Amino acid sequence: MPAACARPRVVARNDRGNGACATTIVAPLQNARRVRGYPETVFVSADELPFARSIDCVVQCGELCTIDGELRIDAAGVLCRLSTDRMAEVDAALAASLAIKAARS
Repeated sequence: MPAACARPRVVARNDRGNGACATTIVAPLQNARRVRGYPETVFVSADELPFARSIDCVVQCGELCTIDGELRIDAAGVLCRLSTDRMAEVDAALAASLAIKAARS
């Protein structure tokens, strides 16, 4: 398993895809002091994360990985949910990382 998948992570695949597939796509969280300000990163304050001794983090959308069924994230494994606005930033960072244009409504 890649080292990036051993850290806390944000699920990048939608609920429908997660329900239909034995794997899911995730982006790792990393200390915000180390990496910040790139288009493929999203700042998340410690206040948004309920972990013990939380620190400011960035979602590393440039380090996506796939985890299999053994590591599957289910309701019991979800530590928190990011706000809709923060997830919109994650969507934009994923698009920047993958060099794709946002879907048109």
